[in-house]
Amino acid sequence: MSIKDLKNFFNHPLTAKEQYDYWQEAANSLEAEGTIDKEEIQMIKNWRNMKVEDFKDETEEDFKKRIKEENKLKKSTFIKTEQKKPITMNININVIDTLKQKANESGMNYQTLINVILKQYVDGKIKINL
Repeated sequence: MSIKDLKNFFNHPLTAKEQYDYWQEAANSLEAEGTIDKEEIQMIKNWRNMKVEDFKDETEEDFKKRIKEENKLKKSTFIKTEQKKPITMNININVIDTLKQKANESGMNYQTLINVILKQYVDGKIKINL
């Protein structure tokens, strides 16, 4: 599920099935990352053990509360965001065009995508052959 899909997915009260599907997709996404630690393995197990019956349809009041909490989290995350440094670099045209296309498909800015890729490399989640 892309970021663009998530924006549309969460803009209404969620049914129990939608909530269940979200957590199953979260498990799939985390597994797809490849390198996961013990804590993440346990989270995946917990998500895989969930059943649709474990959820209830979200009421309009629940939805408003969730949006309010998410907005608070976004603000606090924004404040704690690592400082960024602007750089200039030369990138092959076909590479930047492909990055822009993939970023657009995911609903994000291409510079954000580049930062995510670099961060994952620095964190050891992506290996490259030099």
